[in-house]
Amino acid sequence: MTTINVPPRAASLDDWRRLNDEDPGHRYEVDRGNIIIMVPATPNHQTASSRLFAWLLGTGVPADLILMETGLAIDPSTGRIPDLIVLRERPAPGTLYIDPRSVLLAVEVVSNSSMTADHVDKPAEYAAAGIPNFWRVDDASFDVDNATVTCFVLGADGAYTARIAKEPLTEFVKRPQAML
Repeated sequence: MTTINVPPRAASLDDWRRLNDEDPGHRYEVDRGNIIIMVPATPNHQTASSRLFAWLLGTGVPADLILMETGLAIDPSTGRIPDLIVLRERPAPGTLYIDPRSVLLAVEVVSNSSMTADHVDKPAEYAAAGIPNFWRVDDASFDVDNATVTCFVLGADGAYTARIAKEPLTEFVKRPQAML
């Protein structure tokens, strides 16, 4: 059993870093000062992420710019762990958490336990942080072969607009190039 010390106040990104260092057996996010213990991803969830990673690699995105389950420092009280991100440039050695300004794409594979966050909270946070592309994969937890991808692009108004809506993942990964 792991014992962690939870701060008696709203959590900060420093607390998030400490928790992840003290307890590497769990994943944590900080949502507006609230600590969230993330449940392990299902095999279908990971398969969807892996298919997107492999496809991005195959379209020419360099492997060291595609990161899976990496900490993203949204603001002083919010840290997220997107399922996959594509960076503008390789992070500096020793980087602990990615600055959203260096992210071209954030991908969330929706889980039952994070449906509201993946549909509402995270897209709003990523848009406010200026991440130009957000993709959401739905229905992967139940049956990865029936998962769908919706691709959003950040508009001049600071909100995401769907560019591709609910395309089957199996068809999406046949596209010849990534839309970044």
